[in-house]
Amino acid sequence: MLKPHLDTQDAEALFLRSTFSLPNEESERRFEKRSLQFLKRSAELGYAPALYALGVCYAIGDLVLKDERQAAKYFKTAASLGYAKAKYEHGRNLPYGAQGDAQQVEIGWRLIREAAVDDVQDASEFMHKFAR
Repeated sequence: MLKPHLDTQDAEALFLRSTFSLPNEESERRFEKRSLQFLKRSAELGYAPALYALGVCYAIGDLVLKDERQAAKYFKTAASLGYAKAKYEHGRNLPYGAQGDAQQVEIGWRLIREAAVDDVQDASEFMHKFAR
């Protein structure tokens, strides 16, 4: 079902294809390699969920070497596209000037509030814990 969409490089289809393996057709290692390729291509095409997912990979070192600056870049891009989970991650960096961004307290808190309004649970918990 996905093949026609994959053939046309549909970003959403590429992202979806990155999330599952074909049982009995590929090893875990091969799946991870393919998954990362599809995820990167979807992100290159500007698909916000893929940008966010790639940011998570870099943040925790899953499928790639851990690189917090690279993670921050992907979160920032996905946040600029309105992706709520990325708004939270990027917003958390801004008040402290983390990952090379200049300290931007007001913008950071605005993004965290927007993520909370969009029901990002971690954003709501963060606000309750750290809000003045």
